[in-house]
Amino acid sequence: MHNAQIFSSEEKLPLTKVADLLEGARSTCFTVCFNAKVDEKDVRERLSSATAAQLKDAKALTKEILAGRET
Repeated sequence: MHNAQIFSSEEKLPLTKVADLLEGARSTCFTVCFNAKVDEKDVRERLSSATAAQLKDAKALTKEILAGRET
C-alpha cells in the first residue's frame, strides 16, 4: 500500500484498540485523524474571528469550539 488516501471510511475506536492496531501495523501506511484537546488560546482566537451570524447561532459555535481542533 503506497497511498493512505485510497480508503474513504472512518472508524471510531477506543484508545486501547488504537494502540493494538498501531502495534500490529508494522510497515502499513495509514492516516489517523483526531480532535486535539481544547486550548484556551484556540478558543479565544475562534471567538475573536467569529462573525455576527455565527455568534447568533451560539449552539453550533459552542459545539465547534468544544470539539477541539481536528488534527
